[in-house]
Amino acid sequence: MKIYLDVCCINRPFDDQNEERIRMKSDIRSINEIRKLGIDALAEALGPVDMARFLQSFDLGSGDYTKERAGWLDQSLEEILEEIKRKRKE
Repeated sequence: MKIYLDVCCINRPFDDQNEERIRMKSDIRSINEIRKLGIDALAEALGPVDMARFLQSFDLGSGDYTKERAGWLDQSLEEILEEIKRKRKE
């Protein structure tokens, strides 16, 4: 039995690194590098104050979507609307 391990998404170590296209695909950035580049791009596009405001606008939310979605799939639109109205009153 032969097993093929695809390492292209991680690195292309066996490909000709002299080709720019392949070299670009094999350049992997760490998550910290990606974050820094993103922050730098936002700061350049928005300025530091609006960049901070933009980042503060994000909310990770709460709850467990996977568990809660099973309950939503079994409800009619009317039931969902009633539940929304009830929760707004709370």
